[in-house]
This record gives sequence, structure tokens and C-alpha cells, in this order.
Amino acid sequence: MVFEEEVNLQGGPVTSLTHSREKIYALTASGSLHSVEGTQPLATAACFMTTQTDPVTQIVFPAGFGEIFAVRSKDEIRMWNVSDQKELLRISLQEHEGQSPFCNCVDFMPDGKSLVTGWTDGKIRAFTPQSGRLLFIIRDGHRPVINNAASSVSGISMANKYASLVPQGVTCMSPSIDCNYLLTGGFDGEVKLWQIGKQTQTLCTSQRMHRAPITAIQYMQSGEQAISSAIDGSIILWDMQQPRGQKPLQKIMQMDSPPSKAFDGSIVTGIISMSYNEVLRQLLTLGLDRRVTYWNLETGKVIKQL
Repeated sequence: MVFEEEVNLQGGPVTSLTHSREKIYALTASGSLHSVEGTQPLATAACFMTTQTDPVTQIVFPAGFGEIFAVRSKDEIRMWNVSDQKELLRISLQEHEGQSPFCNCVDFMPDGKSLVTGWTDGKIRAFTPQSGRLLFIIRDGHRPVINNAASSVSGISMANKYASLVPQGVTCMSPSIDCNYLLTGGFDGEVKLWQIGKQTQTLCTSQRMHRAPITAIQYMQSGEQAISSAIDGSIILWDMQQPRGQKPLQKIMQMDSPPSKAFDGSIVTGIISMSYNEVLRQLLTLGLDRRVTYWNLETGKVIKQL
């Protein structure tokens, strides 16, 4: 057999091939559909449709802008245009670094100039949303693997107890409104505050008040406080100011999710997601028991459960 033409298509191996009277169509393993005019060279093949082939685990919009959004799915991040429903950009560490850790969290910086991400290898990476160019890497973000001898909860290692519930590495993040700071949480149970500069990224302080992996973290709009939750059901309200020379990230109050009965009859605690309402000063948490809990942050008490 003699090859007259050959071309490598974006998106991995070709899984399906067909043609019409005018065009040849090729579908790749990553869900990219390419076409080329039958009379034109294969090198002119263009991708005109893409789709997500792995489960979508997060969608985020830039602050105050609803025309584009970013999607997190396993080991890649994609940018999509809302109006024409087309993919704009794809970020994969396989292309950048030749490795494929999974992405655990993604967020736009409030100024829209960078996309910050946390990964299972414990690193924090920032990319430009226009081109996907790597801006910086914080290599010592959170430990990717827990030292079983050093980290235990009631005699059971954190890694063994929570590995099936929470991914390792950097699990969540939240930027400050002025883009100067980034809060991160990790499987190691630590909450860290980073100062983000154009050339350097510096660890300001860290706290390990939670006794289990962090599942969510959020800067409040004022920037004076932040809140974090963990898989063991604990919620901590943090003071982000620096009174009398103290470091930021001081614990103001801790709340603990009450045990409840799951649908299978077992007693469970644990928070997997949360969202804060600035106007009502109420916190909503989603638990392992599949219930939504409303919290009053003034009193630290549960308002109701659904």
C-alpha cells in the first residue's frame, strides 16, 4: 500500500471515518469532528465541532462576563463560547509537560487575565484564557500524597479514610477581589494564603485547623473574611485582616455539620460543596447525606435542612 497523503488530526486516533459527495469527515477519540473537501489536500482538514468525552466536574464564568466559560474535565480544561457554542481553547498538561495529573479545581482571577487551576500532583498552575500559555507554577502548593505516619484522624490515616471521597493534591481555591491573593485548600487538610505577583508567588501563611481534606473555600466579597469546609463536616470562618501585626488567616469561628441519616440508613457527616450569600449572610452546604443545609454565620447555627 502506498500512502499518497497523511495528516495528524487534533484529538488523538481517528475512531470513525465517512464521506458525503463533497466532503470527508473524521471523528477522533477525544470527540473532535474534522472535515475536508474531497478535492482538497488532507492538510486543509479543519475541526468544526468538538464535544466533552469525559464527565464535566466544574463550570466557571469570568466575573461580570457571560460570553465565555471554562469547563474542567479530568486532565484538561476547555474554554467555550456561549453564543456560537464552540470550543475556543483546550489546555492539557500532556501538551505542556508530557504528564496527565487530573485537574481538581479551576477559577478565573477577577480581572479575567488568568485562569488559576489546582491539580492532583499538588501544584497550582495559571494560564492565559486567550492562548492557554502557562503563566506560572506553584510547585509546593499542597502535598499530593499524605504521609500516613504523620496524618491520622482517630487512628485511621487520612489517605485511607478519605481517598475515595476527595481527590488528592490541591482540592479547591478562591482568589481575592483585588487579584493579589489566592486561597487554596488541599487533601492534606491545610488552608494556604498565597500572594500573587507578576513575577513571584509567595506563601504568606498556612493553617491546619481542619482535621480532614478541604472540600471548598471561598473569599467573601469584602475580602475581610473567608470560609472553608472539610469532608469531616467542619466549617471554619477565617479573619483575613492583619490587626496589630498578626498574620491573616486567623480562625474566628468553627461550626460542625450535625450527623444525619443517609438514604441507606447509615449515619454520616461531611461537606462536599458550599456557597455563600453575601446579602443574607447565609451559607449553603451540600453534605454526603445529599442534604442542603442553611447556616446563619452570625450565630453559627443551622437554619434549616432540605
